[in-house]
Amino acid sequence: MARTRAPIPAALAHTVFTSQEAYARAVTRDQLRGPNYQQLYRGIYAPTAHSPTSWDYARIVTHACPKAALSQISAALFWGFPLPTRFLAWDCLQFPNSRLHTPEKSSGVPDFVYPDYHRSPPQPCAEWRQHLLVSDDVIDVEPEQILAGVGADGGSAGVGMPWHPSTAPLWTEPLRIMSRERTFLDLATVLNPFELVAVGDYLVRQPRPNYEGRSRPYCTLASLKSARESYPKIDGATNTRWALDNIRVGSDSPQETLCRLLLVEAGLPEPQLNIPIPLPGGIVVPDRDLVYPAQKVVVEYQGSSHEEPQRAARDHYHAEILREEGWEVVPIFKDDLPYVGWCDEFPTKYRIDAPGMPRINRVNFKSSPYTLAPEPHEWPLVIKVREAFRRQAMREVAGAKPEE
Repeated sequence: MARTRAPIPAALAHTVFTSQEAYARAVTRDQLRGPNYQQLYRGIYAPTAHSPTSWDYARIVTHACPKAALSQISAALFWGFPLPTRFLAWDCLQFPNSRLHTPEKSSGVPDFVYPDYHRSPPQPCAEWRQHLLVSDDVIDVEPEQILAGVGADGGSAGVGMPWHPSTAPLWTEPLRIMSRERTFLDLATVLNPFELVAVGDYLVRQPRPNYEGRSRPYCTLASLKSARESYPKIDGATNTRWALDNIRVGSDSPQETLCRLLLVEAGLPEPQLNIPIPLPGGIVVPDRDLVYPAQKVVVEYQGSSHEEPQRAARDHYHAEILREEGWEVVPIFKDDLPYVGWCDEFPTKYRIDAPGMPRINRVNFKSSPYTLAPEPHEWPLVIKVREAFRRQAMREVAGAKPEE
């Protein structure tokens, strides 16, 4: 007579767990060695049918190492920072169904910091860094907040709830995570300056309470600068300093931030961000992305959200109103933006990536070599905006001519 396999306890069916958590739920040592389970590390298991994610390992490390804190890219993803697409698969990279020992350096394991320099990292299923952890740098997110998908400050955690709801009984300890301000500083070693400014703009932007459920920004520029002053010798200091000088309140997306930085880099005036435009007759056009009031030019980045029928119709209506009042509306698309990346010019200049990106002379940063790009005046974004400025100047001259 065939033996019936014991069912997997509900709390263990969709996650990674320790042998102690299994024993507490009446799973025996022999069952852990059976076909229902796979051993990932010493004392760490998962159901055979479950493909472990980095978030699963984050929970394990959090409970096994009370002094550790989720950091860098892992913390940024938890907080919902707008990261480049090369980092967005962090929780999708999974380990194969085989025994693993100390993994090679990879984005497939969570990032943690650990304060005890005299001890080896206590868990192999994480990428470890050793730092002195200051109490203000670390936030404890309680289990009930984790399961509700909210951060310790009441704001939404960017990952929502990446753990299966059935794992709730396993959450007995808070998740220790680096604060948003400290995470911003830590990202200076893995993001280029433009990307770091985009993160800073996200943190300081004034939210829309009707849509976001909060009325205060996650951080202020003052709090980011204060965090920077607390660590004058932190890695990436030059990158951080440049970013803090260029963060602005008002940008609603990384693409808007990139447009602003590229326009300024090309020598154009710095635009105002997401301001309403009052017109004659008491008409007020709602917030536009980048606005040059003196030149009567509006720059609108056409992201995927602008493709929705209602949004597209609304944008078209507002653009027609502005044009009737003598404004230039410049639509910008993804292909109009040069791709910002790295080069290997340390310690002389930071430049941009891919066949070719512009040079940014103000920033020193070490990185990998890439092909240089055309000069700023050749970027499609800059060409479009300069042409709009030229047309507006011609209209002004034509309007100023005396009648014969």
